[in-house]
Amino acid sequence: DGSSDVCSSDLFAADLWQVHLGEGSDEYRKPTEFFRRTYLTDSLKGLLVGGIQRMAGTGGDPVVQLQTNFGGGKTHSMLALYHLFSGVSPSELPGVDTVLAEAGVKTLPKANRVVLVGNKISPGNPVTKADGTVVRTMWGELAYQLGGQKAFARIAKDDERATSPGDVLRELFVEYGPCLILVDEWVAYARQLHEQSDLPGGSFDTMFTFAQALTESAKLAKNCLLVVSLPASDTSGSPHTQVEDVEVGGIRGREALDRLRNVVGRVESSWRPATAEEGFEIVRRRLFEPIPGENFKHRDVTARAFMDLYRTQSAEFPPECRDGEYEKRIQAAFPIHPEIFDRLYTDWSTLVKFQRTRGVLRLIDRKSTRLNSSHLGI
Repeated sequence: DGSSDVCSSDLFAADLWQVHLGEGSDEYRKPTEFFRRTYLTDSLKGLLVGGIQRMAGTGGDPVVQLQTNFGGGKTHSMLALYHLFSGVSPSELPGVDTVLAEAGVKTLPKANRVVLVGNKISPGNPVTKADGTVVRTMWGELAYQLGGQKAFARIAKDDERATSPGDVLRELFVEYGPCLILVDEWVAYARQLHEQSDLPGGSFDTMFTFAQALTESAKLAKNCLLVVSLPASDTSGSPHTQVEDVEVGGIRGREALDRLRNVVGRVESSWRPATAEEGFEIVRRRLFEPIPGENFKHRDVTARAFMDLYRTQSAEFPPECRDGEYEKRIQAAFPIHPEIFDRLYTDWSTLVKFQRTRGVLRLIDRKSTRLNSSHLGI
C-alpha cells in the first residue's frame, strides 16, 4: 500500500458497521482478503478458537469483553469473528486451518450475525426498515438483525415502550442460534440517553437493565457468543487515563462505562491486545510484500551487520543490544528496526489520541513511502 501511494489517514481504521453494510475497501470487507492481511496473534487466535468452540457447543466463553485503548485491535478482532462465521469455506480463509485444528473441529458453523455499533445507531430517531418495520431501541435492532420481522415481533412491545425485553433475548438466541452478537461503541450510545424515558431508545437506567439481560441470556444460550468492546480500564496512574477520557466523552460517558463494565465484567472472559513483538508481523504484513525466499539471506546479513556494530561499539549502545536474542528481533522486525517498535508501542502509546497499532501503521507508512520515493529507498 505504501509503495502504491494509496494510503489515506483513515485507511487503517477498521469500520465494523461499514463492513456490515457491505461497504468499504476489500481488505476489510472481503473475508479472504481480510485474513490474508491479518496476522493471527496469540490473543486473536485464542479469541477465534474460543468463538468456534462456543458456536459448536463444545466449550468457549459466552461473553468476551475487549478492553484496550485507541487503536489496540478491538474492532479488528470483531471483524475477524464476523468474517470467520460468514459462511465462507475455511479453505478460503488464510490461517484459519490452524485455528480449526486448535479448536478441535473440522468445519465452521454458519452463524446468524448481529452488529450493534453505538455511534451508528440513534436513540432519538427510529429507523424504518425496508419491509416497513420501525425499530426504536438497541434491542429492537438486535432482534431484527437476528431474525427479521418475525424475531422483531417477539420484542415489538418492549421496543415500542422502550422497556428491556428480559428473558425473551435468551429465547431468541436459542431459536436463532448459533449466533454472534458484536457490540462496539456501546458507551457512545449510552451516554446520549436521559434519566427519564423521553427518547425512543429508552432511559439511561433501562440501557443497563438491557445490558444485564443481554449478558445473562448469552451465557444461558448454548451456542451464542457476545463480544463487547469497551475503552481501556482506568486505574490509578494508568497511562491510558487521558486516552480513555477522550474516548468515553466526559462525565456522562465515564458513568456509562463504569456501569457497563460492572454488568459485563461479571461474566466476561479476559482478552489482551497485540504485543510489540507481534506488532512486527502485523505492520510488515499490512504494509510490505513478503520477503522472497532467496532474499532472507540479505535480511540476515543486515541483522548481523547491526550486531557487529553493537558489539564493537559496546560503550555506545545498551547491553541488551549485544544479546543473541536481539539479532532475532532485528530479523523479525525487518525492514523496521525493533527499537522503533519499542518506542511506539510503549512510550508513544501513552500519548492522548495515539492509536497504538493503527498509529504505528500510519507513521511507518508515511515514513516508508517518503523513503521509497527518495534516492535512499528502503
